[in-house]
Amino acid sequence: MTKLHNPAKHLRLAPCNAAKHHSKIHLKANDRHLSRRLLAGARSTLIATKQSDNAGTEKANKTTRSRTSGPRNRLASALALTMGVFANASQSAELSCGDRAADATRIVVAGGALAEIAHQLGATPLPSATQQVDGSQQLSGSQQIVAVDDTANYPAAIAALPRVGYVRALSTEGLLSTQPSLLLAKEDAGPPAVIDQLINLGVDVLRVPEDYSIDGIIKKVMCIGAALGNTEAANNLAANLQQTHTDLRANVKATNGINRGVVILGLRNGTPLAAGRNSSGEGLLALAGKHNALEFDGWKLLSEESLAAADPDFLLIAQHGVDEAGGLDAILTHPALRFTQAARTHRVVVLDGMAMLGFSPRTLDAARALQEALNGELLEAGWTGKQRASGDLTREKQGKKGL
Repeated sequence: MTKLHNPAKHLRLAPCNAAKHHSKIHLKANDRHLSRRLLAGARSTLIATKQSDNAGTEKANKTTRSRTSGPRNRLASALALTMGVFANASQSAELSCGDRAADATRIVVAGGALAEIAHQLGATPLPSATQQVDGSQQLSGSQQIVAVDDTANYPAAIAALPRVGYVRALSTEGLLSTQPSLLLAKEDAGPPAVIDQLINLGVDVLRVPEDYSIDGIIKKVMCIGAALGNTEAANNLAANLQQTHTDLRANVKATNGINRGVVILGLRNGTPLAAGRNSSGEGLLALAGKHNALEFDGWKLLSEESLAAADPDFLLIAQHGVDEAGGLDAILTHPALRFTQAARTHRVVVLDGMAMLGFSPRTLDAARALQEALNGELLEAGWTGKQRASGDLTREKQGKKGL
């Protein structure tokens, strides 16, 4: 087992600007390297313990072993020691939007949209999907994304990276195994205790706020750009996004009264899961200049009666929801949907779920595809806006029924 020495006497704490950071205390660069060594030590403890357990070694005192051995207990002990050092030093590594990370060479991202943005701003996926965590494949001074959560599926280089679990079900063990220097996380990433453990261990953590609007997308870009020290790239991307949004607003039309829609993520036990008020689905509709036909808040399962009462002009469905349902025909003939005006007139648009609802720059592309479909450009040609597996929004021939 690797022993963790007590580094408290080597810590040098530097207070930040009081007007900006109040009473926050940040570690200097050398102390970040110390934190990285502690993370490596904790992981080594876990690996050594697993090897020992797998070899079947037994202690004479089984009662003691049952209480103190095993990977989880030994990892917890290592983490407790490490966290105790930093807790005593009263340091925090939680960043706010506008703060720059002390070390952004090994980035872990929990949130598909955040991974896309970080990549667009210059952070590159670690070249090998079968990476080592000792830094041997790290390009000197580079900003590299070493792992992502399960919602990160675009572009292909990001999708090929190692996974640390689902964004709201992360584990300390999984995150530590990547030796992160920076965690970019959605504001609802968790569990909260896991995020707090990383902060206490000295890993920079930036929880990026969510707002389902063009302002929210731009704020994500600027927030991540500041953390990476890539403000010029962030400013350029933000300007492009603002222009795209201006173009979207100029293209808003009310073609044949097709204004009210319902956004469906998929079927849950045969029941449609749909977007209500103050949801990412409603935010996408607003970007395209369309209106939500549903009145409730958040995401809810819909009954046949509620959908019939809403009677939307069109349906917008995530591609994975169509795939899970067994195809578009299964959606159009579903008991809860078949009597709606949208299903009767085959006004169904299918797009990639993360592009639709992640509120990354691609969400503006999804809004444009929806506009094109409902403004008649795709309707007359018999095309549907569809997100291919490659991530490119394209037009795919479907015939009149397929819109």
